[in-house]
Amino acid sequence: MHRMKACILFLAALMKKKLQIFSSTLYQDQFYCNKVANTATAVTIETIVSHVTVVIVVVVVVVVVVVVVVVVVVVVVVVVVVVVVTAAAVVEVVVVFATVSAADATV
Repeated sequence: MHRMKACILFLAALMKKKLQIFSSTLYQDQFYCNKVANTATAVTIETIVSHVTVVIVVVVVVVVVVVVVVVVVVVVVVVVVVVVVTAAAVVEVVVVFATVSAADATV
């Protein structure tokens, strides 16, 4: 009877020890899972921030390029208008001088 009781107590102690080890392992596994989940969340946030940063940089570059193109087009249009107006004025002056010279020649 004493042997059986001792055997049962030994098995109970062994089971208690096994349960403690299992509980400790489970806690460590849970800690590791939480650590991995937190790391994954941090990586996801870093990825989102880097993507947002890239999008902002691309948008800024596109806006700058569009503004530069618009400015260049406006400058080219202004130069063309100035050249055309100047050429028209020169042609008008030449025509007036030619007309005056022709009139002087006939008189």
